[in-house]
Amino acid sequence: MNNISRLRLRAFLVLMITVGLLLAHCARKPSTSVTLYFSDSNGRLLLPVSRQIPQAQNLPANAITELLRGPKSGGGLLRLLPPETRLLDLKVEKGLAVVSFSKELERGFEGGSTAESLMIRSVVWTLTEFPEISRVAFQVEGKPLTVLRQGHEDLDEEPYDREPHINIIYPERTTKNTSPVVFYFPARGTRFLAPLSLQLDKRTANLRGIAQFLFGDSPLPQLLDRVAPPGVSVTRVEQSGGEAIVSLAAGSVEALRRMPSDQDLPIRALLMTLTEQPGIGRIVVKEEGGSPGKLGDLDLSTPLMRPSLVNKESAFTTDQGAAFASPLPRIAVAGQEVSLARDLVESGDTIHIPAQDPGTQRILSTFDASLSWDESSLRLYFSLPRKRYVLGIDSRQGTMNGSPVEIPVAPLLLNGHPYIPLETLAFLLDARVRKERGGQILNIYPTIRRIQYVSEEGKRKVVIGASAPVSYTTFMLKDPPYRVVVDVPGTSLGIAEKRIPVQDGFIDEIHVDQFKREPDVTRIVVVFAQEGGVEFPPRLNTKEIVMELKGDPASGAAPDPVETPAETPSYRHITAVNVEEAKDGVQVTIEGDGAISYEWHRLKAPDCRIFIDIPNALLDFPKKAVPQESSLLSEMRVAQFQKDPYPVVRIVLDLRDSFDFTVKTSSNGVHKILATILPGRVDPLIAVGQGKGSTGPMNAGFSDRNKVIVLDPGHGGSDTGCICRQTGTLEKDLTLDIAFRVRKLLQTRLKGWKVVMTRETDRDVTYAGSPAKEELQARVDVGLETSAYAFISLHINASTSAAPNGVSTHWYKENDVALAQAIQRNVGSDLGLADKGLMRNRFYVVRHSPMPAVLVEMGFLTNGRDKARLLSSDFRQRLAQAVSDGIVEYVKEGAE
Repeated sequence: MNNISRLRLRAFLVLMITVGLLLAHCARKPSTSVTLYFSDSNGRLLLPVSRQIPQAQNLPANAITELLRGPKSGGGLLRLLPPETRLLDLKVEKGLAVVSFSKELERGFEGGSTAESLMIRSVVWTLTEFPEISRVAFQVEGKPLTVLRQGHEDLDEEPYDREPHINIIYPERTTKNTSPVVFYFPARGTRFLAPLSLQLDKRTANLRGIAQFLFGDSPLPQLLDRVAPPGVSVTRVEQSGGEAIVSLAAGSVEALRRMPSDQDLPIRALLMTLTEQPGIGRIVVKEEGGSPGKLGDLDLSTPLMRPSLVNKESAFTTDQGAAFASPLPRIAVAGQEVSLARDLVESGDTIHIPAQDPGTQRILSTFDASLSWDESSLRLYFSLPRKRYVLGIDSRQGTMNGSPVEIPVAPLLLNGHPYIPLETLAFLLDARVRKERGGQILNIYPTIRRIQYVSEEGKRKVVIGASAPVSYTTFMLKDPPYRVVVDVPGTSLGIAEKRIPVQDGFIDEIHVDQFKREPDVTRIVVVFAQEGGVEFPPRLNTKEIVMELKGDPASGAAPDPVETPAETPSYRHITAVNVEEAKDGVQVTIEGDGAISYEWHRLKAPDCRIFIDIPNALLDFPKKAVPQESSLLSEMRVAQFQKDPYPVVRIVLDLRDSFDFTVKTSSNGVHKILATILPGRVDPLIAVGQGKGSTGPMNAGFSDRNKVIVLDPGHGGSDTGCICRQTGTLEKDLTLDIAFRVRKLLQTRLKGWKVVMTRETDRDVTYAGSPAKEELQARVDVGLETSAYAFISLHINASTSAAPNGVSTHWYKENDVALAQAIQRNVGSDLGLADKGLMRNRFYVVRHSPMPAVLVEMGFLTNGRDKARLLSSDFRQRLAQAVSDGIVEYVKEGAE
């Protein structure tokens, strides 16, 4: 073959190969990159994985199909959805994705809130990566999924949103002096690390600067927590090939070991953050002066690898918009809101207030205090009538009148402006800070810090001392025993003694109580042994209220009572009840001739009525019914509901549907209750609720909840809960055993209280095989039927991995928080279980119980160490003791 023939043959082959490649390319289906969420091998994190999948008309459905296939082998990630589960349908309309699975979704799930939470959120986070989807609803075989078999969370009550604190924030454009850096910080209330992009000064946007920022104490957006505790710092970071070698200061690892839970989470955050940087795939952690050794589940003697399947920031291709949208709370003093020219700053769990702001100075003036800033020495000078504090930036050590003093939290310097922590401000002012209006307001209250009975030279007086000038009202109760009552509005109780015995023949005792909250009112009651008189100095706004007592205990005679600036308790009159269309809905206005209290109730669906009761009140006009043509309200009825033993006025609102409803008060000249029906619909089950309040300090109102504690041993009967495969131990047996122990302890410790259990044997509360939602509602009904003071559900946790461990307390409503805190304080200490803290979850029994309710996860049956403890009878007794300690603590705090 000559050269020309060879060249022709070569050209023909090249042509054929090119045509073949073009045909193959044309035949290949187009693909696109989607982000899927899987769990890490420790069952602690949800991590983003980018995967190429075929482009199709229903791309979200293809993404869920890939999620069902699970992670690829060798990537260090876990499958979350049960095996054999199939996707049956996925429809998207107006931002809502309705995803329908086969029954294997329920059958393959074996309980445990951690496993459940990871599974649900892997689906939600994956679907909400698509810009057309903002919410996700779950179905099984085309029917709404209520609660997973052996599960906890509501799945049909309302669609799931992508939680704001886990939205991925993408880097902004690089500016002249800054560079975008992706950090991983813990999302508050969860055990997930959330990626966050921040602009770092280019001079510090290197490996060392990034690590130091991560472990520093700079303020973060709301809903994120600091990574490392005090005492942990980075001294040096070097790069060697694909490794970042991190040197921690001496003592850092020991400080991490002292963390109550997730001791290795800061190192995992460091790993994920540093391996976001180009060329870094693993880190080596060292400690100056020693070898780090093991920390939690990590062995720091070996390099730590970023999970190989987890993409870096470049994989995050869908912008879900701004995260951390929840606004910071506002500030009030003694019920009066204060405007600040500069924003509050949240760092960790602490709110910082700008020290030089005019609003801050107004707060200080309420307490006769002042605060000045010396820029040259970086010192804050805080002055009270008898105290002078000197505080430094970033230091908890200061001086008070020249002597050393330690403050709760150190002040910060941000952009040249000093900020003082609210906790420290309250400490200096002897004040209380209380969250109100669902956490929207942080109210700073002066405290009643001293109540003293003085008897000298034939004169008797009661002295009430406050931390700020206060006003007060008084009234007398002449029915035996003779009493004088002092109400101090806008104050919080700052002393432990609730009963001060006197017994000098003239006075028996003095009672003090936190009479009202939101806003706070402190009540002091002086109980006389015989009828006597009392005289107050004619002044208001004083730090000392002095009651001079008149009478002669030796003779038994007493002068006529002295007139006081008091209001004698009597029935109020409801002078008007009107309804009118308002800008934002329908408003009902209830007017009284003085301070009136109220309690409202929403009836259970499908009954769409709301009734408002006014206690100790008389109706000034005949009962009436007012029909309405409104699309929100069909009729309003007003009547004297009850006359004896005390009068009650009732207003009934017949709503046309389950509309939203708010109540506020006004006492600007006329005492008014303003009830507004809003056009937005709420879920009828969630909307079952109640509330109470008043337009001013009240002498009488409604009684508290019954003295009943409901214990709910999780699962039972046909629902086993988690299962220990090695021993055959069932969650339902452990929860029943612990509940019996808690009940016995409470019956001994809470005299006069009743402890009710939702089940006392291994049975379903309803009937064997009942739907999960019906079973859970039956447990809630026990609390409703007994008007319980508190509802506590006891569970054992489980995860997709053997690594997670520890105890956590879960809440949903604002009125659950105090109960959750009291229980977690006790179960999270001295038991040898990791303290996982408080977590907010939409668990059915917590969400639908109107009284304070929590769900306690008492360790993991899937973790070897936790399981060994839970199988010990002695340990279960200690656990029951801790739970009962928390309940008793909560009850006593409520009684105070």
